[in-house]
Amino acid sequence: MTAGGRHRLGNPYETVRRRPWDLHRRAEADALNDQEPAWTVLYGPWSRAFWAFASLPVPRPLVIDARTAEELWEQMRAAEMSLALAGGRS
Repeated sequence: MTAGGRHRLGNPYETVRRRPWDLHRRAEADALNDQEPAWTVLYGPWSRAFWAFASLPVPRPLVIDARTAEELWEQMRAAEMSLALAGGRS
């Protein structure tokens, strides 16, 4: 069995152009990242999800994911509220 197409042995090297995916969503993630100093916000083109990693002091790593930037923002606020409430308990 032989490989076909451009992967066949002996075929010349081809330059493959980079294809930027989901530029609008990446821009949304960048904007949210700029607005939220306590979080590191990214967009994953493969997962098609927004991700937020807590940069604030937390007892264990805190990672949130969501399908939209708005949903991620809401979950970030909820996580901060939970952390604040947990910190106030004796």
